Parts: sequence; C-alpha cells; structure tokens
Amino acid sequence: MAAYLESWGYSVHRGLGKTGVVGQLKRGTGAKVIGLRADTCMRLPIQEATGLRYANVHAGKMHACDHDGHTLPSC
Repeated sequence: MAAYLESWGYSVHRGLGKTGVVGQLKRGTGAKVIGLRADTCMRLPIQEATGLRYANVHAGKMHACDHDGHTLPSC
C-alpha cells in the first residue's frame, strides 16, 4: 500500500503500530483535512457467509469490522 500511495503523490509514513502506513496528500495551503482508514484482511474466527466481494477466502475466518475500506490484496 505504501508503494501505491507514493506512486499517487502521497508522502508516506511507515511503521505506525508496527505495521501501519499513513499517506498524506497536500494541495494548497488550507487547513482542512479528510481522514480515511482501510485495513488488510481482518480474520476473526467466524465462518463468513456474506457473499460480499471482499469476503475472506480462508475457511473459518471472516471480515467483521467497521472500517471505511479494505485493502484486498492480502486476503
């Protein structure tokens, strides 16, 4: 994800909470910001039966979080 963010022009900060990545995109001189959060597969010990496109592909594991988005490649 860090490489994607950098390729899109974001400054990237790595290692937050050991594995976290923060991308910051600045345009102009304004003080307003928007924050979005996306996590890689959260594998809770629940059998997923949602049928959603981002459903976990691992048997007995489920996406059951409330984040703004998911980064799918790690599933």
